[in-house]
Amino acid sequence: MITTNLSLVRKTVDAFSMQVSIASMKTRDELMNSLVQLMKTELRHDGGAPKAGGAPVYRTGTLSRSIHGERKTNAGFASYSAIVGPGIIYGRILELGFQNGNKYPYVRPAYDKWLRVAPLIVEKYMKVR
Repeated sequence: MITTNLSLVRKTVDAFSMQVSIASMKTRDELMNSLVQLMKTELRHDGGAPKAGGAPVYRTGTLSRSIHGERKTNAGFASYSAIVGPGIIYGRILELGFQNGNKYPYVRPAYDKWLRVAPLIVEKYMKVR
């Protein structure tokens, strides 16, 4: 008589697949939230006149409130992504520059900092047990 444990293997693979999918979603969410937070902290809160090449000055909070992340769930195994950025047009203009060439970057400096934290976040959720 031939016996098989195929149903047990399938059940184990499905459970592991679900764990990876949940871990991927949590990783995506924390990566997105950390980048949003870093972008908001790049805005200067000390007042004063903005200096070209420096971060924009927080005045009314509109730019800060417009910075958000949008979760995307794509078809396929553990394929999650997010889009992060300002929702207002002058957020992009500040980052990329005005016609006179003055730039007030806050996305790139936040992204550079995020690149140092991102591997730690991925490791936190994707440890093999």
